[in-house]
Amino acid sequence: MNIKSKSTIEKLILELSFKGYANRTIKTYCYYAEQFLSNFDKDIYHISQKETVVFLKNKSYDFE
Repeated sequence: MNIKSKSTIEKLILELSFKGYANRTIKTYCYYAEQFLSNFDKDIYHISQKETVVFLKNKSYDFE
């Protein structure tokens, strides 16, 4: 995972903490965000909607 992705995860942790999410929930959300971001070698703002859909279709078996 690149440095910008790590920064994104840190921002996610802060946002969820401020909103009062449980630590376990934050860890779970971060796990899935890291899984997503680790599949791309670019900043989150440069990941297209199409790339996101393809990723989710390929991972759909994880959610069933």
